[in-house]
Amino acid sequence: MFTETVRQQAADYGMLLLRFLPLLMILTGSQVYGVTKYEIKVTTSDDIFAGTDASVHVNLIGVNGASTGSINLQKSAQDFDRGSHALKDLQEATEIEMAKKYKDVCESKEFLAHIDGDQLLSLLSRDDLSSPSETFIFKSVMQWIKHSKEERMAVAAKVIGAVRLGLVNIREVVAELNTQDMRMIPEINTLLLESLLYSVEPSSSSEFGTNKTRSRSMKSGRSTCAFVQLLTIIHFFIAKRCNISIPLGMENGHISNQSITASSHYHRYPPWHARLNSGTAVSWYALPSDPNPWIQVDLDMPTWLKGVATQGKRFSLFVKTYKLAYSSDGIHWSTYKDAIEEREMIFKGNTDPYKVVKVELDNPVYTRYVRLYPKTWRHGIAVKMELYGCRPE
Repeated sequence: MFTETVRQQAADYGMLLLRFLPLLMILTGSQVYGVTKYEIKVTTSDDIFAGTDASVHVNLIGVNGASTGSINLQKSAQDFDRGSHALKDLQEATEIEMAKKYKDVCESKEFLAHIDGDQLLSLLSRDDLSSPSETFIFKSVMQWIKHSKEERMAVAAKVIGAVRLGLVNIREVVAELNTQDMRMIPEINTLLLESLLYSVEPSSSSEFGTNKTRSRSMKSGRSTCAFVQLLTIIHFFIAKRCNISIPLGMENGHISNQSITASSHYHRYPPWHARLNSGTAVSWYALPSDPNPWIQVDLDMPTWLKGVATQGKRFSLFVKTYKLAYSSDGIHWSTYKDAIEEREMIFKGNTDPYKVVKVELDNPVYTRYVRLYPKTWRHGIAVKMELYGCRPE
């Protein structure tokens, strides 16, 4: 009875191999011409005390019956009796081989058809994944998604997120992720935004830089392109998603009071009084003791910022020049820079307290948080403002 139980559980163990056979066939498929077949043999001893000779033998067979490899797995009867045959060792061994041969593996039909999302995610997490470049890996992941797009879009963000996007050519990232289907997934929008920001300003996201730029064990480095080319890509991205520039809600109140904050203010002049055209006596008014004054607007969601308008208040209080900073999370900030010389831009503000002065950004930024840093002013730091741009489609 005990022997029959062991034999049956060993047979079950062999059947569990079926889950991994597509992976094993992928490994051998590039070595033979034709369809790779397989056979499973289960052997156990008739000896009731056999402790080590219950085994499963897998033979991978190529064209004309030529063996392309075999795996012999041996477990004790006690192990089979306890049911500890989840094939973790086989899975790890298979992944190691797939990582070594990833360039050939990912181009096979079996890879596209049979690898599931969890298996691909596990493979992409490996530092020893061998490939010509991270861009190659990114392209292979996109091919895998497209092969069964309807069912795989549910895991698209996870597997794309496992790619080290900071090492991928930004042109490829934009071309693949800036599509109607991909833009419907919020997590992919975030990955695209972070990739763009990192390409322009690597210091803009320390978390992205740490997690998405770690090299694998291959000859690869961060894909770079000339700054002018990068701006062309970003402008193309903008053109597809943002063709207008409208007030974003400071003047009309669509941006709530709670979304407008500042480094300091006089009691009667809080930051939410910084709404354009709200009256000559009204504005945000920073304390003169503030060593680094700023006013911040939370746009509530990632938004294309394309322009800023400023205005002062009566008694000749106005800001003459200022800088802009932007952030996707309100923690890590980037200062808006000149596209050619890459210097922090100083914008011209007001020359009197009443006239509205608007500036257009040569290179719009996709951001949620915006800060205005007054640099020079007359009599005091008093600002009313409006932001211009458009929301994502």
